[in-house]
Amino acid sequence: MPVTETKIPSEPLVQNGKLVYGIEIVPESGIIFADDTVDYQQKGEIFRYLPKGTLKDSFDVDIIPGSFVFNR
Repeated sequence: MPVTETKIPSEPLVQNGKLVYGIEIVPESGIIFADDTVDYQQKGEIFRYLPKGTLKDSFDVDIIPGSFVFNR
C-alpha cells in the first residue's frame, strides 16, 4: 500500500495462514519475500509472492529465518 494511504486495506495483499516473521520486497521486480519461522526450533519456510500477492513458490530454509539481502 502507498505510504501516503490513510486507511488500512480491507483485504490483506497476502493470505497464507502463516505467521510472518520477516518481509522484504525486491525493488526491481516487486517480488515479495516472507518467512515463517514455524516454532523457532525446526527449519523455517520462505514464500515468494508476485507483486499482486499471488504465491509464486516456497522453499525450506534453516531455523529462524529473519531477514533478506538482495545483491544488486
